[in-house]
Amino acid sequence: MSHPIKKKKEIGAFYTPPSVSRILSDWAIRTREDNVLEPSFGGCGFLEAARDRLLNLGSSNVSNQIFGCDIDKFAFDHLTTKFGLINVSSRFILGDFLLVTPKCFAVHKFDAVLGNPPYISHHNMDSTQKEHAHSTLIRTGVKLSTKASLWAYFLIHGIDFVKDGGRMAWVLPGSILNSKYGKDIHEILKANFSKIVAVVLNERIFLSEGAEERSIIVLCENKGTKSSSDISVHYADTIASLEECVFSRDQISSTNILSDRAAYNLIDKEEVLTLNSLYKRLDVCEFGEIADIKIGIVTGDNGFFIINKELALKNRLTTAMLKPIVTKYRMISGLALTNDDLDHEINSKVKCLLVDSTAMRKNSTSLIDYLETYPADRFDSNKTFAKRRIWHRPNDGKIPDAFMSYMQHNGPRIALNTVRTTCTNTIHRIYFKNISEQKQKMATISFLSTLTQISAEIEGRSYGSGVLKQEPSEARKLKIFLPAQWNINEVNILYTKIDNLLRAGNPDEARIEADKAIYSVLNINSKTASTLDQMLIKLRRIRQR
Repeated sequence: MSHPIKKKKEIGAFYTPPSVSRILSDWAIRTREDNVLEPSFGGCGFLEAARDRLLNLGSSNVSNQIFGCDIDKFAFDHLTTKFGLINVSSRFILGDFLLVTPKCFAVHKFDAVLGNPPYISHHNMDSTQKEHAHSTLIRTGVKLSTKASLWAYFLIHGIDFVKDGGRMAWVLPGSILNSKYGKDIHEILKANFSKIVAVVLNERIFLSEGAEERSIIVLCENKGTKSSSDISVHYADTIASLEECVFSRDQISSTNILSDRAAYNLIDKEEVLTLNSLYKRLDVCEFGEIADIKIGIVTGDNGFFIINKELALKNRLTTAMLKPIVTKYRMISGLALTNDDLDHEINSKVKCLLVDSTAMRKNSTSLIDYLETYPADRFDSNKTFAKRRIWHRPNDGKIPDAFMSYMQHNGPRIALNTVRTTCTNTIHRIYFKNISEQKQKMATISFLSTLTQISAEIEGRSYGSGVLKQEPSEARKLKIFLPAQWNINEVNILYTKIDNLLRAGNPDEARIEADKAIYSVLNINSKTASTLDQMLIKLRRIRQR
């Protein structure tokens, strides 16, 4: 038998806490005659909440008003345990919801469709799931990004089961707000419901289920009327505040409307105006205007190609057969990667030496011997090796001008590459577009500033335990400050000062110094500076909790 947690992850089943199921059921079910559908009922949490809500409203026929579907036969064991022996014919269906039509149920349209769809990424969907998902798009006639996760298809299909004037309530992952296909979903919902509300729930409700992602509660009402406004977004710190938010009378007058980036929805309208006015300054540009961002090299097997000094000696690999490589951004403590940085890591026995066969000759016996130790079974199944002309040459020879952190808890940084080496794909490679060394240094300083760090929170994406990621396409949109007024001496003095602060382990002080210099040029007063500081603190707090 499969391990329970593993099995649940395979089918994307993460059971919603009863308190959340109750809140959504209480919102979605309005009268004692309402018929309710849960498309993926799993542990029956939403069905129980729906039953209790209908009983409280005075229903005398609850057993004939709740319906469900689930692909997991064990879900029906929960159904029997919690509801006893009930008639499941035309009311509870064992199978993939994406293949079920409204006519499969005794009731063809529902007043409320609610639940927690399976969280399976497109990458982890099997061929059958992808086939069923594709058929959903054909049947509904909607367009959706090919990278959409399984939950998105459940939501789209669920719309067809809602009667005119009815409602939907879903517990969804953060990708509803920050993914490309999430934007497609926004338009689909707006085309079908008069009002859509999204509540970002800060409390991680699936930690006990093995999932760390923040949940987004999406409420849709009045099916059959196209929305004339955008999706309003709210923030709830806890489940208790979620209930207050869901039933708030002020919901309709919300000023937080869904924009391209999720973080914009979590700051006040006045703060957005202040921020945008600064970003429109001539001294501010997008990072992509002065640099191109590429991922680091993909070795195909870091454990084999990236070794430490000890393993190199053991396998008689000389310096000519090895190349220092940046594998983690923490190897760079300042505004530049230096030889001292690399020497420290190498002598600390950190795995940061790339096995490099570029200069391999027939007499490079020790290198040839090492390469021949690669297991044949792993070689045959390695897709990365198959793509390379020479399987053991992962280094593409493209030396970046700088490095950029890819994942971080406290915002991105960039550092100049003064040692002419490269990095793995856990770090981005930066190639400047014919700008001076002075401006390159200014860019490293600007990245530390509050203005750029806020931009990173807006453009980046939060995953797992609150880590912030910047894909190359998002990094290109980051706002940076490049003043024409700074002379070379001013830049060099500030660069050295901030570099020393970073190497001494004082990133907050480094940001303060960067802000001082930038704010003086932009004529930002203390009140605006304080607003920006509080904005960054708030965005980081929301993301990291």
